[in-house]
Amino acid sequence: MPAENKFFRFNNPILWGVLATAFVIAFGVILGILQSCESIANGAQECSPKWRVFLASKPNEVGDTLAGFAGALAFVWLIATVWLQGQELAAQREELSDQRKATQDMAKALEAQAEIEQKRLTREERKSFDAVFEERLIRLGESFFGFEDHEHTWTIAEDRSTARKEEMIRLIAGPSGKSSGYGYILEEIDTYFHRVKSILAASNGKGFKTKPFLEPRFSELLAAVESVLEANDQGTLACREKAKTMRLKEFSSSLQGIMRNEKLWHQRFSTDTTK
Repeated sequence: MPAENKFFRFNNPILWGVLATAFVIAFGVILGILQSCESIANGAQECSPKWRVFLASKPNEVGDTLAGFAGALAFVWLIATVWLQGQELAAQREELSDQRKATQDMAKALEAQAEIEQKRLTREERKSFDAVFEERLIRLGESFFGFEDHEHTWTIAEDRSTARKEEMIRLIAGPSGKSSGYGYILEEIDTYFHRVKSILAASNGKGFKTKPFLEPRFSELLAAVESVLEANDQGTLACREKAKTMRLKEFSSSLQGIMRNEKLWHQRFSTDTTK
């Protein structure tokens, strides 16, 4: 809007103050040009403009007249000032409201940006945990290889009428001829579950003729499984699905169960951490 049009707007208090001032001045001029008549001795009247009567008046009368006009003008501009201040306060409130809205929009934008950054960091962190998962999975495979030169064997004796039958059950036999890796670990875990089931079933029967020692390597194997699971819980969905396929949680639970079963072992090692 052009600058000259801002003054001539309807709600401009300055405009109305100027108009009211002009009206007061015009009113004073009109009063000044009116005739004032006085009777003289022979019955005639002598008339003259009131401004001449005003100029010929006593000083206190002149002061009272000027004070009346000044009071009227002061009242006009008092109203205009209050009106103008009200408009300025309304403009300030509107500006503060706009600033508050802009601040809220900025805060929302920063929050959304922070959320995006957090998601990006979370994805990167999960990917880094995937790498840790794979590294610990390799260590788990090495833990299986730790049993390569030693078989943990239970011998089950069954009485028969003519002879005694002895059946051997081996847990985590040596992986000779097998290579390390995901497929190998998956195969070892499947084999492990099958053998644990056989051993636990035999422990509920007539018992064992011979039993192996519970070695610290079982505890090391359990620690390796728990380490893989710890990294898996913080990895990506693909990583968690991989661990689910390998049944690592079930493997950990079964391994803990068989290590705590006193009937399965000839002797427990002194540093057993499963108690």
